Amino acid sequence: MKKNNMGHGVKKLITKKRVLVAATAVVVSSIAVFATMAQLSGISNDKENPFAPMTITDIQIEEPSGTDYVMDENDTVTTKQVMVDNPDGESKKPVFIRVKVVPSVKNAQGAFTDGQVEIDQSATQINEDWVYEDGYYYYKKVVMPGQRTTELFKESTVKLICDLQEGQTVDLAVIADSVQAISNKPGEKETITTSFAKEAWGFDSFETTVPQS
Repeated sequence: MKKNNMGHGVKKLITKKRVLVAATAVVVSSIAVFATMAQLSGISNDKENPFAPMTITDIQIEEPSGTDYVMDENDTVTTKQVMVDNPDGESKKPVFIRVKVVPSVKNAQGAFTDGQVEIDQSATQINEDWVYEDGYYYYKKVVMPGQRTTELFKESTVKLICDLQEGQTVDLAVIADSVQAISNKPGEKETITTSFAKEAWGFDSFETTVPQS
């Protein structure tokens, strides 16, 4: 059994009901209603790259903490942060943001297969700027151009309950939506509004106070 720098044993995730902890940084560029997705894979072998990012449309996966992981004695893996950035630009607008994380299982050949995997919502803690409702994580504050959300998961972790066999992979589909948060009708002063997000998502617990840079 390999050892990590903390002296913990490096294990293989091959038994039932073990907890995998995974996270990533997500960057979204959007003006109006926009959805984008990135797929991330967590492999159940020793010291493998837990994330093989695939970028679709304008989403960008950041890996500031590297790509290797080790599993500690509690069968958890702590990796990277989950944040969403609204990049600056001449035509960019303030937005509201939500995130969905969908786990699934792949076999050793990389094909999706039957297997038990779900986010352990009771054990996964989110920061106070976020709220979980109906399968989505909503960021309550306006994200101005050039700003980003705070970190979604406390301690940079999301916990999954997994039922994996040798060689199987936990695949996380990370989906981010953004909706314009400003009303800019011709002849009217631009103001922050939650009406577009409420219409698009049916969610209206956002804050309209513009955060400081």
